[in-house]
Amino acid sequence: MPKDTRSYVKQSEQFGSLHEGSAQVWQDFEPKDSINMSRLLEALSAHGEMLNPKMKNDMKRIRVISDLIMAEKYARNGLVFWPMGANEFSGGAYSYRIAKIIKEDFERRGWISLKQPASKKDGLARIYRISFPFDTSDMNFKRHGLTPDVIVKSRKTRDDAGRLVGGKRISLKCFRAQASKSRSFVSQINSTLNLHPLISAEGQVFDHGRRIFNNGSLTEGGRFYGPWQNFNEGERLRMRIDKEAVCEIDLKASYLNLSNILFDDSISLGDDPYERIGFVNATNDPVRRGDMRGLAKRLVATIIGNEGGAEPEERRSFPKGKKVWDDANNRFRTASVRDEFGLRHREKADTYYAEILTAFPFLRKAQGKWGPLMFLESEIVLGAVHDLSLKNIPAYPVHDSLICKVSDKDQVISALQGRMQHHLKTTFSMDVTECEKQPYLISSLGGADQLTEIESDKQDNDWEDDYISLIEED
Repeated sequence: MPKDTRSYVKQSEQFGSLHEGSAQVWQDFEPKDSINMSRLLEALSAHGEMLNPKMKNDMKRIRVISDLIMAEKYARNGLVFWPMGANEFSGGAYSYRIAKIIKEDFERRGWISLKQPASKKDGLARIYRISFPFDTSDMNFKRHGLTPDVIVKSRKTRDDAGRLVGGKRISLKCFRAQASKSRSFVSQINSTLNLHPLISAEGQVFDHGRRIFNNGSLTEGGRFYGPWQNFNEGERLRMRIDKEAVCEIDLKASYLNLSNILFDDSISLGDDPYERIGFVNATNDPVRRGDMRGLAKRLVATIIGNEGGAEPEERRSFPKGKKVWDDANNRFRTASVRDEFGLRHREKADTYYAEILTAFPFLRKAQGKWGPLMFLESEIVLGAVHDLSLKNIPAYPVHDSLICKVSDKDQVISALQGRMQHHLKTTFSMDVTECEKQPYLISSLGGADQLTEIESDKQDNDWEDDYISLIEED
């Protein structure tokens, strides 16, 4: 099992310690060629599982098994999650019925075992351990391309009991030409990634992802997901593309910069916008300044996410603190924001909010606009990835950052700046991080007249003024 710095354990108020799966069973794979097909069929036959790939339903079963083997290979802690709602198989390479038959058969054989039941309250799916009784290390698989790389999920709402419902996959047939355009967009990206896979230090191969939209719309959400995102930044920076070292390029304070540009305040935020806030730059102590920067990010997220629903000027209390697990009492306790950031009792929340609004007056307009901001950010990042793919340059998204070869970083920076210019008519700062090196800054280039837009086939989407989950930004 690869060494991992993440525990993949989540503390639950309802159940105590819960495990997180480190890989999902996707509907993507089949044996790479006739040799690998024979290896798989022989291994299955030795254990009484007789399948004929010339038979349509048997080939579907082979694809299910291939997906299970690849999930086992990807799983960093040996545990996987396998969404089994019938809607999860809409438009896929096999039906829910076929997957259910294989699952039940393998559970009887002990090849799949339930490690942990689902916990809807804690947002965790059923977790399984996959353990085949034969060696899969010499089996290689390829993508068959039968499952769409674009997924749209329905809007999530809370029912009368306060439970979160919705978020189910819906058919792309509802979106017609728009869906075809989005699939072509993602297909071009994946074609390039397939030619230039990202390889982990342990030899895991990543060469494709999928774009997932939310709220039943192709103009909400739109993040690109892939298993390399389960690794932390230090581990990602030790990966390779074409045997070359990689770096990671991050959009700096993305949501603040996008809010400023979007809502027409056009304030010059500088290379680190949080330094504009009085309580952040009031101290020279780097540790204390880091704490205050963390507090500022928390309060900005509270405003953009509209937590509590109050108008920015009317906020008189800090947001809820984070829940932390108390080992001594075997329960959760809430660490207040005051305790978390070392604030004195007499210090008032409205003072901190006032300093933030002085530095960022546009937040009055940005309140609650987390949805459009997320989509706009994804259009910039994935638009750059698509532009690069047309030049056969691979870049792997991690939401608001891109992993690329160090040798390609200048072109990737240019692509991101070009997309910012295309959508925003200006640019903002980025950080570049390489393995075992300090990050360095790429400053804003300013307005459109200071940057020549890269030549590419632009794909634009109108975006709507609805809400999607707020992401954390660096």
